[in-house]
Amino acid sequence: MQTWLTYYNLLAMNFTRLQKVGRLVYLGSLAGLCLAGQVRAQSESKSSTGPAVETPAIAAAHSVGTSMGKPPHGRMEEMSPDELEAVLREAPVAFVPLGTFEHHGWHLPVCFDGIKAHALCERVAQRTGGTVLPTFFYGTGGGHVGYKWTLIVPEAQITPLLEATLDHLARQGFQVVVLLTGHYPREQVDMVHRLAAEAQKRHPQVRFIGLTEPEITTAEPGDPYGGDHAAKYETSIGLALKPEWVHLERLTAGRDPGQVTLPETPRSEATTHQPTHPLYAIHGHDPRQTASRALGQKLVEEIVSRLARQVESALRQAPRQSGSQ
Repeated sequence: MQTWLTYYNLLAMNFTRLQKVGRLVYLGSLAGLCLAGQVRAQSESKSSTGPAVETPAIAAAHSVGTSMGKPPHGRMEEMSPDELEAVLREAPVAFVPLGTFEHHGWHLPVCFDGIKAHALCERVAQRTGGTVLPTFFYGTGGGHVGYKWTLIVPEAQITPLLEATLDHLARQGFQVVVLLTGHYPREQVDMVHRLAAEAQKRHPQVRFIGLTEPEITTAEPGDPYGGDHAAKYETSIGLALKPEWVHLERLTAGRDPGQVTLPETPRSEATTHQPTHPLYAIHGHDPRQTASRALGQKLVEEIVSRLARQVESALRQAPRQSGSQ
């Protein structure tokens, strides 16, 4: 326990320095969106004295965003201001995927939680419209503190960045904001629920949704919970979203503990704490025997369709805004 606390305190001190830089970088990446809100406000101000004139650039963004009968959507980091204006007009939804850096067994990427959440958000946005922000990869809580390739940080150092992001999106004019976390220990889930609830109080004109995928999936018969860590559920979702992420053949024994662990890495008789074991760092059913692409496709469809319905319902409930806030 003392070793865990020492590592945790060192991590907190180091991350304080990172937070100062991270806040500027992460919020700076969103600052450019202010131009989109200003253009929209100016356009609507002019419309009060005469018919609005749609510029060729905005018309082009509108036609591209709604091609093939789909509402405008895309990754925020790849979208121009005119494309984002089209989103605000027709599908004012912003998705904020959350994850962490965490050991996910020998067969999955260490940032699986975040890339999983981003991929799911993109699939929802294809149905509802909206923009998907870059993944926020700093998470809190869980049983892998001290594992190599894992970075778990205190909640107090995460929430200011996320609060600022939610406030920014509300000011820009988004009417629905979704926080989907692919990392779901109790600490992270509670944080996401609270962030959404508190943002709702600060911005009553916006609908905030905070959740994780097991909250909207159906557990398989005999399973008490529709989620795990790098086991049956997550591995199946990975096989459905992007099979290249998953390498079940790498679940083998015999790795050198001195190479694949840190001095503070927890050890016990449990397979999840035995670095020489094929199922090291995995919590749940052996994915070699239980994971499948078919199960993953079922889970992904449940997550995407159910979240899409929540977004569409929230859009209907959100009051239409006359301009950016």
